[in-house]
Amino acid sequence: MKVRGVRQLTTLWSLAGAGPEPAFRALKAHLRSSVELGLPLAFGTDAGVIPHGKNARELSELSAIGLTPAEAIRAATVEAARAAGLARQVGTLTPGAFADVIGVDGNPLEDLSVLERVTFVMKGGLIVFGPGAR
Repeated sequence: MKVRGVRQLTTLWSLAGAGPEPAFRALKAHLRSSVELGLPLAFGTDAGVIPHGKNARELSELSAIGLTPAEAIRAATVEAARAAGLARQVGTLTPGAFADVIGVDGNPLEDLSVLERVTFVMKGGLIVFGPGAR
């Protein structure tokens, strides 16, 4: 996985409380060992299970398996874009990318939960939510 850049996609929050507790603990232990080994992973969700707009709760699960806040954010942006084959278009703030940006009140490097309360959304360079939205 490390050599080929194959990423595990986490879906921990969608499984929290949804099944046998021993199975969930085993999955977290497996992913924790993957993090310790430096294996690549990317943020993922089970969209049909998680209510729309609640997938940012996965970030706290990533933190619980050993990722720093910065690593969790990269898993949800850069690494997820790479896993989807879209690294040149999304997941980064660089010239030529789609300019999809969110804003939050607070510092996600200090508290990942602020990413659950989005106050601003820019999609393709246009403000679609928050002050100045069209």
